[in-house]
Amino acid sequence: MGKHWAIAIGINQYQLFQPLQYGQQDAEALQRFLVEERSLPPDRALLLAETAPRLGDKSTFPHRETLMNWLQWVCNEQLQPQDVLWVFFSGHGVCQDGEDYLMPWEGDPRRSGETGIAVRSLLHILHGAATSSILLMLDMNRSQGVHAGSLPGRQTAELADQFGIATLLSAQADQFSHETTDLRQGLFTTALMEGLRIQHCETLGSLQDYLQARLGELCNHHWRPTQTLVTVGSRQFSLYPTADGRGSADGVAPLDLPGASLPLEAGPVALDPPPGPGGTGLVEKSTAIAGTAIAAGLGLMAKAKAKGIPISPALPSFAPPAAPSSPNPPLTQRRSPSLPQPPGVTPSTVILGGTGLGGYGATLPSPQPGFFRRPWGLPPWLWLILGAFLAPLGLQLLNPELFQRLTADIPFLSRPSDPETPDSPDPGASVYSQVLIQGTGVQTPDPDGAGAGELGQTDPSLQPMTIPGDGGDLETVDRDRLRIRNQKILQQARTLIQGNRASQFSDAIAAARQIQPGQPFYDEAQQDVDRWSQTIFDMAVGRAQRGDYRGAMAAVQLVPSDRALGTDAQKALDYWTVLDQQKETNILILEEAQLMIQFDSASSYNDAITLLRQIPEGQVYFFEAQRLMGDWSTAILDLAEERAAQGQYSQAIAAAALVPPETPNYAVAQAAIDRWSTP
Repeated sequence: MGKHWAIAIGINQYQLFQPLQYGQQDAEALQRFLVEERSLPPDRALLLAETAPRLGDKSTFPHRETLMNWLQWVCNEQLQPQDVLWVFFSGHGVCQDGEDYLMPWEGDPRRSGETGIAVRSLLHILHGAATSSILLMLDMNRSQGVHAGSLPGRQTAELADQFGIATLLSAQADQFSHETTDLRQGLFTTALMEGLRIQHCETLGSLQDYLQARLGELCNHHWRPTQTLVTVGSRQFSLYPTADGRGSADGVAPLDLPGASLPLEAGPVALDPPPGPGGTGLVEKSTAIAGTAIAAGLGLMAKAKAKGIPISPALPSFAPPAAPSSPNPPLTQRRSPSLPQPPGVTPSTVILGGTGLGGYGATLPSPQPGFFRRPWGLPPWLWLILGAFLAPLGLQLLNPELFQRLTADIPFLSRPSDPETPDSPDPGASVYSQVLIQGTGVQTPDPDGAGAGELGQTDPSLQPMTIPGDGGDLETVDRDRLRIRNQKILQQARTLIQGNRASQFSDAIAAARQIQPGQPFYDEAQQDVDRWSQTIFDMAVGRAQRGDYRGAMAAVQLVPSDRALGTDAQKALDYWTVLDQQKETNILILEEAQLMIQFDSASSYNDAITLLRQIPEGQVYFFEAQRLMGDWSTAILDLAEERAAQGQYSQAIAAAALVPPETPNYAVAQAAIDRWSTP
């Protein structure tokens, strides 16, 4: 069975580009997954980033020369035919004169050919490796890197297809790749880690299916424009070394190209794809479907208008970011990753409208000139008498509720109650009381650690209202008023989300769930609840990936247990609870071991190493414990050599004997003991 190799490159700070927030974090997440969960040794899962530790005496800083040297060393000297290689890049990319470039730390967008890494050159190096089982993952379409020309990607996909290198591009050539503070990662990396860690994708096809669906969801949940995955390669390509020694079940055989090594100064057109009839023809571009927008604004029915029932105050309209009208909108319509969070509402007014009055914004006709100046020749005193009798009747028809209140003390105008029938509660009161957002002002725990969250105070317009009970078309009127009330409830729920805190999404869910089944806007409210639940779950996963298990546990408990995600949320909570306990226990072990160290005592280092063995493989901080064990075994050997240099050979031998067998310095210590034991 072959070995698994990986090169993870992540760059945040650039000399001549605007900095990225989470390029390095993306690379660290992938490298940490491979080391901690796939058990790759750190010297086969290379992390090349600004603050990455050195590998031996070799630099891992993302200079152009450093990156090229590591790529050539792995591809030309280390890989065997049965091996699998992943190459991951999260940083800036540019396209200049039709050539795509990955930009290292010192990359200059005005001199991409001299300071950047040509994708053509990179693919040539990968193609020259002994194995054909190579996966290239590029997250390079960054809005901060656009200066002139187009975004990279189109040439990369074409060359990857021609060279036969399986490739994942985080976005199409006319789209931006986004990152968000909610997840502390890029959206592409978030979906990638979920596919590898949670979905356990084993082939390129299964990973592609998950990524193209999940990227669309993440863009929708975090209010980002559409980001569409581009895939090159066979769906049967195996992501990991297989038992039969083949990394790809249906891979592309390597083609013969002269020269495996590549000069660092290769120009934009220094290398051509391998000869062949048009390449492998394996480009598969996935298309994500943008989320639907919920239209706001609702008019009253004509019969409600005729009854004169008052319209609610001006209703705010809600407009999520519009989805692009085509998969490839113009570049000028794109927004940078530093997008604002869900926009606030903009006021609008629902004007009396409907089919009877010509729709929204219709106005009643004005009286004709002279209409009341010559009222059919009747004398004015007769109009006064008629008005006195007709005014109460008109008021009762236009506004029965107001008529009831005004005539309650006038016996011959007020409607008597039936003495045989006891008064019953208003049939509408119980219905509407179920959908009110009661602003209790009770402080709720804030899982984000940013203070207590509070459900908004009750809107005065959402107080219980009395529904007239005089029959007729009252049911239609009641449902119309219920539509208006539920729309306002849903709108208020959406406006509760003003930042990126899980508690705000939880408050919005609680508000939206006031809308009961069968009522207007129930389906829209359920869609919002599902989307907000997924966002909370994403936040929790992001925190867990950063090792913040307690923050993840606090957030995931806000996912409603009766939703589709409820089972996954409970499983995640149980898992993170165990990891958090392991983390706390192992932190205590690490701290206690470090306190045991006495710098002039070899036995203290040995005792500390013995304590670190209590951290088993697979638990949090296992690799940190292994690193400390290696460092402390080196310290023991240094003390032994110092004593030998002073002629204290017996003490030197005793110290060297304390170097544990499982440490890298054990063989060196044994050789030193043999040397010092010789008279």
